[in-house]
Amino acid sequence: MTRSRRGPVLVALVAVVATACAGLLAGCAARPADASLSHTTLSPASLAAVRSLLDARAHAVRDRDEQAWRATLEDLQATTSALVAEFALLSALPWARFDYADVRPTGGGADLGVTVTCVSRLTGERADTRTEEHFTLVRRASGWRIAGHRATPTLSAPWWSAGARATRGQHAVVVGAIDADTATWYAHQADAAVEAAARAWPTSPFPAPLVVIVASSTAEAAALLDRSVDRLDQVAAVTEGPVGPDGRATADRVVLNPQGLDRLSDEGRRFVLVHEAVHVLLRSALTGSAPAWLVEGFADTVAYAPTGLPPERIAAAALADVRANGAPAHLPTAVDFDGRTARLDLSYQRSWVLVSLLEETYGADAVRQLIERATTTAAAPDVEAAGARAVEEVLGTSVPELTSAWQRRLLALAAAGSAPG
Repeated sequence: MTRSRRGPVLVALVAVVATACAGLLAGCAARPADASLSHTTLSPASLAAVRSLLDARAHAVRDRDEQAWRATLEDLQATTSALVAEFALLSALPWARFDYADVRPTGGGADLGVTVTCVSRLTGERADTRTEEHFTLVRRASGWRIAGHRATPTLSAPWWSAGARATRGQHAVVVGAIDADTATWYAHQADAAVEAAARAWPTSPFPAPLVVIVASSTAEAAALLDRSVDRLDQVAAVTEGPVGPDGRATADRVVLNPQGLDRLSDEGRRFVLVHEAVHVLLRSALTGSAPAWLVEGFADTVAYAPTGLPPERIAAAALADVRANGAPAHLPTAVDFDGRTARLDLSYQRSWVLVSLLEETYGADAVRQLIERATTTAAAPDVEAAGARAVEEVLGTSVPELTSAWQRRLLALAAAGSAPG
């Protein structure tokens, strides 16, 4: 199981799927304060007062207390400011922890600038995330108040993207600069995806919530994922997140790439969400990585199961390639899932054929055991070797024998698809 996931290519439903506005800042500008104030350092008393103010903001978030939130603001009567809108955004998220730490005055100007670390964790996540935020404070007779805030959106804190809203489902949170109806649709579909993944892997709980980021552009998706735009050309979605010392993901995010999603029907988008939900569950449950063909093929089998599509449609591109060039010589490798150098539709479809063959021959339980046994924390070159050992131990066969059976299945499907009728 690789540490980042590429979305499946859904040729049977849509054309091949192929999102960063770098560092968009959300927040509001500071309002003028007493021009005589200029701070580069804070006295212990002032620092304690600032910390108390930020603690009150954090409590308001955790308690979903809008009145307490407004009490931290300079303009208590504001109804449309970005600072007020932030409360609706943050209070929609299921926080297990939300605190501010490391208050650092940045000084200069009429107002006080402070940089802080937000230490947070959503319910179900297994580790805290730390993100940097910047506040502009003013001092009034009643004490320090917040006049401005900005934060750079990151994979761990995507809600700071410009115009973003957070929408809760039963098992999922959808974040993005999208309209309410679209956000509700994605939340509903993400809930269903979590349930499908949990049914397919019933031995481990889903690490709720499933956090789905609907990026506004391929460039924004690339910035959140810290990768180049060209690596997302063929990709509808990516699952990514930090991995703990035990090799398990601690706080995954699913980033949806509009360049890929725009080519998908609603059915195709449902497919993508199920595929990625499977990855989130496996990355949380298993320590390390397994061969790409195994986890990608398994995620596709789960996502395709409810569609009722025949193999000739699901694997249309792969079968056309077989008719033109013969069966591939080897099982798909990690290189075959690099969208910069390979056709992802062929890699995903070949893997789906392979895992479908395994389920048909050995059963779904054996495939789950195979994935568990093949998962390793070893370096990338050793992942395929671990997979080969797992094939022998769980299935009682070898990779060469498995490859031959897979090639025969591809040839048979290709022949059936070319027959007149």
